[in-house]
Amino acid sequence: MQKMMKTRAGRENIVPTCEENEAINAAALSDPDAQPLGDAELARLRPTRGRPAAAITLPKL
Repeated sequence: MQKMMKTRAGRENIVPTCEENEAINAAALSDPDAQPLGDAELARLRPTRGRPAAAITLPKL
């Protein structure tokens, strides 16, 4: 019997077994165009707080 997980929205998702999960991960890692990010790359993706700096500042009237 498959394990099911219910989301807050009421949808039911099938939870893969350990063997299925290993097969999914192996297939994902075998794709040369979709390799996992390293620590340095992940650090660059983390969002910063606040608004981004403006490229052009307008003079105050």
